[in-house]
Amino acid sequence: MKLYLLKNVNKLGKARQVVEVKSGYGRHLISTQKALDYTIDYPKIKAIEDKYIEEENDYLQLCNHLKEEFDGTTVVVTSSLTPRGTLQHTVSKKVISEQLRKLAQGNEGIETIIDKLEVPTIKCVGHYVLTSKIHNQVTVSILVDVIA
Repeated sequence: MKLYLLKNVNKLGKARQVVEVKSGYGRHLISTQKALDYTIDYPKIKAIEDKYIEEENDYLQLCNHLKEEFDGTTVVVTSSLTPRGTLQHTVSKKVISEQLRKLAQGNEGIETIIDKLEVPTIKCVGHYVLTSKIHNQVTVSILVDVIA
């Protein structure tokens, strides 16, 4: 029996996959609304896939717009130095996020970038390039200048 999975099923497959199972197990998955019969429910499956593709394209457009707006944005972080010349505190994702929110001026899309922002341990004054992979096709670069 061929099934279209609506949800992830342990040891079988992920949502939106087409899998082959024995009919008894297939009926169980259909009755628990974890799958649709691929041959009988094909029109429903086609509608689900079309909706998913449309949503994915909309999200890709949003990500491209965010990249245009924020790629190359420079964030300046000021920190005090210890007598040895190192930063008194490491620069955290929280500090950088606060600065980005100020620059974004209420643009809620910045949260998408912040959620996926990769921040290394920053312990020295300098220039850093941080990346945020907001979509498998879109990466936004944020420049961070740490000054004393």
